[in-house]
Amino acid sequence: MRSLPTAVAALLLGGLGLIATRQTQVFSPGDVGLPMDARLVEQLDDQEATLNQRRQAETLLRAFVRGQLASFYWGQFASSLIDLGLSSDETMDVRVETQASSTRLWLTPKRGSESYVAIVHFNGSKLVRVQCRGLPPASTEQMAAVCPEGWRAFEIPEL
Repeated sequence: MRSLPTAVAALLLGGLGLIATRQTQVFSPGDVGLPMDARLVEQLDDQEATLNQRRQAETLLRAFVRGQLASFYWGQFASSLIDLGLSSDETMDVRVETQASSTRLWLTPKRGSESYVAIVHFNGSKLVRVQCRGLPPASTEQMAAVCPEGWRAFEIPEL
Protein backbone atom coordinates (compact mmCIF):
# COMPACT_ATOMS: atom_id res chain seq x y z
CA MET A 1 0.00 0.00 0.00
CA ARG A 2 2.93 2.30 0.46
CA SER A 3 3.55 2.24 -3.28
CA LEU A 4 0.07 3.59 -4.09
CA PRO A 5 0.70 7.09 -2.64
CA THR A 6 4.08 7.16 -4.38
CA ALA A 7 2.48 6.21 -7.71
CA VAL A 8 -0.26 8.84 -7.25
CA ALA A 9 2.35 11.47 -6.39
CA ALA A 10 4.38 10.52 -9.46
CA LEU A 11 1.30 10.79 -11.69
CA LEU A 12 0.39 14.18 -10.20
CA LEU A 13 3.91 15.48 -10.70
CA GLY A 14 3.93 14.17 -14.27
CA GLY A 15 0.56 15.82 -14.98
CA LEU A 16 1.73 19.13 -13.52
CA GLY A 17 4.87 18.90 -15.63
CA LEU A 18 2.82 18.39 -18.80
CA ILE A 19 0.55 21.31 -17.95
CA ALA A 20 3.53 23.55 -17.22
CA THR A 21 5.25 22.74 -20.52
CA ARG A 22 2.05 23.46 -22.42
CA GLN A 23 1.66 26.90 -20.85
CA THR A 24 5.28 27.97 -21.11
CA GLN A 25 7.52 27.33 -24.06
CA VAL A 26 10.56 25.22 -23.37
CA PHE A 27 13.62 25.95 -25.49
CA SER A 28 15.92 23.25 -26.65
CA PRO A 29 19.66 23.84 -26.15
CA GLY A 30 20.10 24.88 -29.82
CA ASP A 31 17.48 27.66 -29.71
CA VAL A 32 18.79 31.19 -29.51
CA GLY A 33 16.66 34.01 -28.15
CA LEU A 34 12.90 34.19 -28.11
CA PRO A 35 10.53 32.75 -30.69
CA MET A 36 9.66 35.20 -33.50
CA ASP A 37 6.12 36.09 -34.37
CA ALA A 38 5.39 35.45 -38.07
CA ARG A 39 4.16 39.03 -38.54
CA LEU A 40 7.37 40.43 -37.09
CA VAL A 41 9.44 38.26 -39.40
CA GLU A 42 7.37 39.48 -42.37
CA GLN A 43 7.78 43.13 -41.30
CA LEU A 44 11.53 42.73 -40.95
CA ASP A 45 11.68 41.03 -44.33
CA ASP A 46 9.71 43.90 -45.91
CA GLN A 47 12.01 46.48 -44.29
CA GLU A 48 15.07 44.68 -45.61
CA ALA A 49 13.52 44.47 -49.09
CA THR A 50 12.68 48.20 -48.98
CA LEU A 51 16.26 49.08 -48.00
CA ASN A 52 17.67 46.90 -50.77
CA GLN A 53 15.25 48.42 -53.30
CA ARG A 54 16.14 51.91 -52.10
CA ARG A 55 19.83 51.16 -52.61
CA GLN A 56 19.20 49.76 -56.11
CA ALA A 57 16.94 52.69 -57.00
CA GLU A 58 19.48 55.26 -55.81
CA THR A 59 22.19 53.61 -57.90
CA LEU A 60 20.01 53.69 -61.03
CA LEU A 61 18.78 57.25 -60.33
CA ARG A 62 22.38 58.45 -59.90
CA ALA A 63 23.47 56.84 -63.18
CA PHE A 64 20.38 58.22 -64.97
CA VAL A 65 21.02 61.78 -63.78
CA ARG A 66 24.71 61.62 -64.73
CA GLY A 67 23.87 60.14 -68.12
CA GLN A 68 21.21 62.76 -68.85
CA LEU A 69 23.55 65.60 -67.85
CA ALA A 70 26.12 64.30 -70.33
CA SER A 71 23.49 63.61 -72.98
CA PHE A 72 22.07 67.14 -72.72
CA TYR A 73 25.58 68.54 -73.04
CA TRP A 74 25.77 66.82 -76.44
CA GLY A 75 22.45 68.23 -77.62
CA GLN A 76 19.38 66.56 -76.11
CA PHE A 77 18.15 64.28 -73.37
CA ALA A 78 18.22 60.54 -74.03
CA SER A 79 14.78 58.99 -74.42
CA SER A 80 15.47 55.61 -72.78
CA LEU A 81 17.74 53.79 -70.38
CA ILE A 82 19.21 51.87 -73.32
CA ASP A 83 20.29 55.17 -74.94
CA LEU A 84 22.22 55.89 -71.73
CA GLY A 85 23.74 52.40 -71.62
CA LEU A 86 21.71 51.52 -68.51
CA SER A 87 19.36 48.70 -67.63
CA SER A 88 17.15 47.67 -64.75
CA ASP A 89 16.39 44.27 -63.32
CA GLU A 90 12.88 42.85 -63.25
CA THR A 91 12.19 43.86 -59.64
CA MET A 92 11.16 47.38 -60.77
CA ASP A 93 8.85 48.89 -63.33
CA VAL A 94 10.77 51.61 -65.17
CA ARG A 95 9.39 54.51 -67.20
CA VAL A 96 11.36 57.32 -68.85
CA GLU A 97 9.56 60.52 -69.88
CA THR A 98 11.54 62.94 -72.04
CA GLN A 99 10.58 66.36 -73.36
CA ALA A 100 12.70 69.14 -74.87
CA SER A 101 13.61 70.76 -71.54
CA SER A 102 13.18 67.94 -69.02
CA THR A 103 13.42 64.22 -68.47
CA ARG A 104 12.16 61.93 -65.71
CA LEU A 105 12.92 58.41 -64.63
CA TRP A 106 10.07 56.77 -62.69
CA LEU A 107 10.91 53.63 -60.70
CA THR A 108 8.17 51.54 -59.10
CA PRO A 109 9.37 48.42 -57.26
CA LYS A 110 7.13 45.40 -57.65
CA ARG A 111 7.38 44.80 -53.90
CA GLY A 112 6.84 47.48 -51.28
CA SER A 113 5.04 50.79 -51.40
CA GLU A 114 7.83 53.29 -52.06
CA SER A 115 8.41 54.66 -55.58
CA TYR A 116 11.12 56.96 -56.93
CA VAL A 117 11.61 59.63 -59.57
CA ALA A 118 14.68 61.46 -60.85
CA ILE A 119 14.10 64.70 -62.71
CA VAL A 120 16.60 66.63 -64.82
CA HIS A 121 15.27 69.98 -66.05
CA PHE A 122 16.85 72.78 -68.08
CA ASN A 123 15.46 76.06 -66.73
CA GLY A 124 16.95 78.24 -69.48
CA SER A 125 20.28 78.90 -67.82
CA LYS A 126 21.27 75.72 -66.01
CA LEU A 127 20.35 72.10 -65.49
CA VAL A 128 18.47 71.35 -62.27
CA ARG A 129 18.25 67.82 -60.87
CA VAL A 130 15.89 66.47 -58.24
CA GLN A 131 15.33 63.00 -56.81
CA CYS A 132 12.14 62.16 -54.91
CA ARG A 133 10.57 59.18 -53.18
CA GLY A 134 7.06 58.51 -51.94
CA LEU A 135 3.82 56.72 -52.65
CA PRO A 136 2.94 56.31 -56.34
CA PRO A 137 1.18 59.38 -57.80
CA ALA A 138 -2.57 59.21 -58.10
CA SER A 139 -3.09 61.58 -61.03
CA THR A 140 -1.28 63.12 -63.98
CA GLU A 141 -1.58 66.55 -62.32
CA GLN A 142 0.48 65.25 -59.44
CA MET A 143 3.11 63.93 -61.87
CA ALA A 144 3.51 67.41 -63.41
CA ALA A 145 5.03 68.81 -60.20
CA VAL A 146 8.77 68.73 -59.62
CA CYS A 147 8.28 66.35 -56.70
CA PRO A 148 4.78 64.89 -56.61
CA GLU A 149 2.64 66.10 -53.75
CA GLY A 150 3.47 64.25 -50.55
CA TRP A 151 6.81 62.98 -51.87
CA ARG A 152 10.14 63.89 -50.29
CA ALA A 153 13.15 65.19 -52.17
CA PHE A 154 16.43 63.55 -51.21
CA GLU A 155 20.08 63.79 -52.14
CA ILE A 156 21.92 60.79 -53.46
CA PRO A 157 25.39 60.70 -51.94
CA GLU A 158 28.20 60.70 -54.48
CA LEU A 159 30.48 57.70 -54.44
